[in-house]
Amino acid sequence: MLALVVTAFVYTALAVAAGLQVGWMVATPDQVDVRTLLLFGGTVLALWAVRYQERVLAERLGQHYVRQLRGGLVRHALSGSRAPSLGITVARTTNDLSSVRNWVAQGITPLVSAIPLVLGSVAALAVIDWRLAIAVGGPVVVLALLLVGLSGAALERATLLRRQRGRMAARISDTVHAAQGIVAGGGVDRELRRLDADSRRVTTAAVDRAKVAGLLRGAAMAAPLLASGTLAAAAAVGGVDPARLATALTIVGVLGAPLGDLGRVVEYRQNYLAARRIIAPLLASVATQRSPEQPAGDWRAAPGTGLTVRGLVVHGEPVADLAAPPWSRVLLRSTRPERKRAVLAELVTGGDGAVGCLVDGIPLGLADASTRRGLVGMAYAGAWFERGQIGRAVRYRVPDADDPAVYRALADVGLRSRVAALPDGLRTELRRGGEPLNRWERAQLQLARATIGNPPVLVLSDIDSDLDRAGVNQLNSLLARYPGTVVCSTPDPERLAADWTRWDLDEPVHGRG
Repeated sequence: MLALVVTAFVYTALAVAAGLQVGWMVATPDQVDVRTLLLFGGTVLALWAVRYQERVLAERLGQHYVRQLRGGLVRHALSGSRAPSLGITVARTTNDLSSVRNWVAQGITPLVSAIPLVLGSVAALAVIDWRLAIAVGGPVVVLALLLVGLSGAALERATLLRRQRGRMAARISDTVHAAQGIVAGGGVDRELRRLDADSRRVTTAAVDRAKVAGLLRGAAMAAPLLASGTLAAAAAVGGVDPARLATALTIVGVLGAPLGDLGRVVEYRQNYLAARRIIAPLLASVATQRSPEQPAGDWRAAPGTGLTVRGLVVHGEPVADLAAPPWSRVLLRSTRPERKRAVLAELVTGGDGAVGCLVDGIPLGLADASTRRGLVGMAYAGAWFERGQIGRAVRYRVPDADDPAVYRALADVGLRSRVAALPDGLRTELRRGGEPLNRWERAQLQLARATIGNPPVLVLSDIDSDLDRAGVNQLNSLLARYPGTVVCSTPDPERLAADWTRWDLDEPVHGRG
């Protein structure tokens, strides 16, 4: 930003210098020689170089800024149950951040450049002839008033377009994810009609915004032309010296591009404000997430004690306490599936710091991510894998695990031979959530990721519903020999052979809440 400000002042000085050189050549044509032309050519090249540098600096600033914001938005999307849909997340990290980038790179920069340039040029013209300063400054003031007057309408149209785009993005995402059911129900044409209706709304909103943008850009384009006309009128009426007029016209010529950009500046500003209304609160919520602090209370847990849950509150309701030593097999029971999912999520994130979940005496809510992933492994139904190699997917919790450890984890869940048969083995790229693996193989891959390194606590969220018969048998074998605490949710407990300890999540808890 500092470099942009310096660039703006250098550009202003060069513009005034170019104007003075043209005026001098008009006033003293007999003294114009090769050196004069070379000097003027050097000034023009310097203006070109400064303009080039300004554009590069602006893009660097904008990209760096949105790169930080993109990380915050994705962090919010990964924050838990209140995360937005995939379509909304994509819209925010593309369309909304494009609006932010345009404002930073192509909105702030022209302002930083135009304000010193306009003020410096008008001041220089005032020194030469006050009539020239009025002739140039008057149209600029009129332009500024028009831009301010149209900014409210531009913001309203930009906000409406952003809302319609977000709705359409969410519909596209949900439709694509529900493709199998839509095709089976013969609803392809119906869904396309609903999408077309959303597309029409986006089109209407975009055209309405373009009308205001056209007024803004037209006004910005007309201002330099109006300034040239007023200069000509001032010269005709007031008898301005031709050399001074040439200087003023040269300066207006340099002013033309920055003034023409001001229409887009207002447009970018309003698009940015529309995006900021949504992005800013999300980033603020990420910034104010709890930070690690020392645990409170009398915790008597010690290494090797397994999982301890105490004082946990989920969705405003207290959960029965649990003490599960190593080798325990805990089965969650609840008539509300969403309550089971919420409790399992708390077992991974740790709950609220000083209360909630301890593994081997360590409060998960106060531990950093690297510590938590070493203490808890989780496998859940409907897994959607991040893009990357199979080996990376298995060692995701234990990044420094070597290939033999990865193969052992795959063998424990019955997937080693399948991976070894793939052309690229562990280096096979997973795409579209887990291809080329099928549904039960993805579930086995989830188990391999969850169990590599034998974390003290293993959380299973309906994973058996994604396994075939051989996979369930392999899971039962794993449950029989796993040395840690296993907490399991399953739609069919009879399929899993284990000596279960029931954890009733619907049991009334008195004395807290």
